[in-house]
Parts: sequence; structure tokens; C-alpha cells
Amino acid sequence: MELLQLRYFKMIAETEHITKVAEELSISQSALSKTIKILETELGVKLFDREGKYIKLNQNGKIFLKYVNKTLQSLEDAKKELLDHNHNSKNEITIYVQAAMFMLPKIISMFSEKHPHIKFHISQKQFSPGNKKYDFMIYIPSPNASHSENTITLLEEEIVLAVNKNHKLANRKSVSLCDLSTENFISLPEFTQLRISTDHYCRISGLTPNIILECYDSPTILELVKNGMGISFVPRYSWGDITDKELSLVSISSPKCTRLINLTWDDSEYLSNAAILFKKHIIEFYANLLKK
Repeated sequence: MELLQLRYFKMIAETEHITKVAEELSISQSALSKTIKILETELGVKLFDREGKYIKLNQNGKIFLKYVNKTLQSLEDAKKELLDHNHNSKNEITIYVQAAMFMLPKIISMFSEKHPHIKFHISQKQFSPGNKKYDFMIYIPSPNASHSENTITLLEEEIVLAVNKNHKLANRKSVSLCDLSTENFISLPEFTQLRISTDHYCRISGLTPNIILECYDSPTILELVKNGMGISFVPRYSWGDITDKELSLVSISSPKCTRLINLTWDDSEYLSNAAILFKKHIIEFYANLLKK
């Protein structure tokens, strides 16, 4: 069994498309098919079900893929650790960001002042990272989600209401969600994690918010609130320092509305020295934020 066979198998298993993989590798489709047949012969089982021109990973293939992924990842981890050991690491950190993107530039710039040789690759999405590997993921867990050992809560932040300075709630210190049935809301789309959290709090309080506009961009939401179109749920810290004189932030007294910002990593994979330094830095950054 050769390493090249495993890499080819992984690519085909993930795409279920031999022609596409052959084109990507710049080899003939027949040569690629032959490689898989040799692998199946050695294993003594079929890894794919073939239906005319199409192939589909079968249960044998799914089992084998699980171990192939572990094997290839172990080799990649060995390469990283050897580079670290010989002081020849690429010094790159990859981060997948689902939440608190506004705060990341400051976090990275402060880190880069101390470690200018370390580079970053940032991916910002709302959905699953798929098969791509990242050193860290910054995300908002769903309400009541379990907490794994390789996850740290960086921040538990209050969710408040942003209202126009002339709104009847502007001078209130706090308000209950159940008292907002007549208000118009400007909201993030349903698939966003903040929206998932606020929908959860609305359900338990019996509020069905009258959402008149959905927008993905937080500055636009704040501008719409400032112009009196409606009110909005906003996080206390991670949308920046909201000090616009045209806006007021009102706490929610019932229910208590908060969200977590978590940092997670794959504890089955090797963390480079650079990644370990960054993990310490980002934890300290959020700890200091709460002291202010």
C-alpha cells in the first residue's frame, strides 16, 4: 500500500468524481481507476459502488477513509513537529472565524508586534469549515451546547438592545423581552449564530419579534436603528465600541441574554509553537477585556 494510493483514494472519496480528480492531478482517468482497483484488491473489498459512469463511496470506503484521514493527518503533524524541532517552521496560523471578527484585527496586530515573523490565514464564514483544516476556530456555540476539553470560552457577553436616542426605551436601564411585542426589529438573518441565540431567548420569553428587515452587515443594522427604523439585538463587545450619540444601549433584564464566544482546536492534531503562542495571547486578550 503506497502513500500516493491513499492520497488518490481520499480525493476520490471526497468528490466521488474520478474525472474531476484526474483533471486536477493531470493524469489519465484510466490510470487513476487502476490505482483504486489495485488498492481494492490489496484490501480484499470494494471501496466504491459503481453505477455506470458514476461512483459512490460505500460503507467499506467510509470505514477506510476514516483511517486514511488519520494516517495522512499524522504524517502532516509529524512534518510540522519536525519543522518546529529543527526551528524551520513556516510560522503560519490558520483561523476559521464565525464570530467576533470585529475584534480580530486588534488581537492579531497586538500579537504581531511581539511576533512579526508569524503569518495568518483567516477564513470568515457562517457555515461549517468542511474538510479544510484550521489551527483554530472562533465561534458561537448553540444554546445549551456541550463543552469539549479542546474548547475554551473566551468571552460571555451580554446581548443588549440598540435603540434610537429618541426611542421611548432610550432612557430605560433595562427592559423585559415580553414587553417588546409592539416593536419593530432590525435583525441578522436566521442562519447567523447571534440570531439563533436571540430567537432562543425570544421563544422562552414568549415574544415573537416583528422583524421588518434582515441584514447581514452589523454597521448597516446600527445605521438603520440610528435612523429610527426599528430596534435591534446587539452584542455588548464584539460589534465594537458602540458609542454613537444617536444610539442608546438598553440591558435586557428578563430573561438574562448572553452569548459565548469560544475558541476550539483539534486536540488530535499537532499544534505548532506559533499556534500555542497565539492561543495564549488570545485568551489573555479576552481576559483583559473583561477587566476594563
